[in-house]
Amino acid sequence: MSERALELTKDAALLNPANYTVWYYRRKLLIELKKDFYEELDFISDVIRSHPKNYQVWQHRRCVVDQLKNASQELLFTQQIIKRDSKNYHAWQYRQWVIKTFDLWQDEIAYINELLAQDLRNNSAWNQRYFHLSNRNDLTRPESLNVLNDEINWCLDKIELCVDNESAWNYLRALVNNFNYANNTNANYPSQVVEYCENKLKNASKDDEFSPF
Repeated sequence: MSERALELTKDAALLNPANYTVWYYRRKLLIELKKDFYEELDFISDVIRSHPKNYQVWQHRRCVVDQLKNASQELLFTQQIIKRDSKNYHAWQYRQWVIKTFDLWQDEIAYINELLAQDLRNNSAWNQRYFHLSNRNDLTRPESLNVLNDEINWCLDKIELCVDNESAWNYLRALVNNFNYANNTNANYPSQVVEYCENKLKNASKDDEFSPF
């Protein structure tokens, strides 16, 4: 437990950021030596920018933020990483932990909508929307029927923009499954979904007719 050991963990982590033992030892040293965790946050930010798909670096950041009890930089940081790769699973998983732990739900829908406006096929953004919806509502209860109907209508509007978008159809399927639970029925699909699908089948355009969905 020394400054020399702390420097050694830095060298070792930069040589191999996937080494779990190095990060674990470094965290013990940081606590024992009473180091500034905001400086450590800056350090791990640089490491993540160089190794954004490494699980261990995200886990270390989570432990650092947990020590600080301050997530004020985290949503912006994850947005910067996601902007480089919208499918970075580790960044999304970390973002979900931050939002749940620090109750940072307020602006997430606006961020999701921004991503979908840029790319309607962004499966990660669709997944994040369901994460938000299912954590903010108990979707299996009758009280959620209005929320589910509104979300189904919103989803159908997005499908209309790109009928061959698998992500949107998967999202719709999840909504309908919850609708059945909340409505205490078995496969009693919302009328607007049935009407939309029947209309598409009867009046398929050239773009639509080859869609398997």
